[in-house]
Amino acid sequence: GYNWFLHNTEYHFGEASLIHSASEVPRVHADKLVLVRAINHLLHGPVKDNLLFLAAEDTSHPMHQEVPFDAKATVLHPMVVEPYNDNELRTIINYYLKSGPYRKHYI
Repeated sequence: GYNWFLHNTEYHFGEASLIHSASEVPRVHADKLVLVRAINHLLHGPVKDNLLFLAAEDTSHPMHQEVPFDAKATVLHPMVVEPYNDNELRTIINYYLKSGPYRKHYI
């Protein structure tokens, strides 16, 4: 599950929640790792209007101090269901950290 990720990285997560509309997806700062995933079996409305948003705050700087939690910018990881297996999640994280749009923030 997610334990390997939570225990082996310098990120912490916010609360899980369903977003029912694209307009409800919070804007996040560029220095945050962001993954978006549709969780079909949790939906209460049309698939296209329901996303589970996975966000992590970078806590490795400044000076290894934890970044304060900001509910408006840091939300949502799937705590009940796990849409990805470990290998899939590793692949996604590696993409974002090494070759994705946020790579400059993690070099």
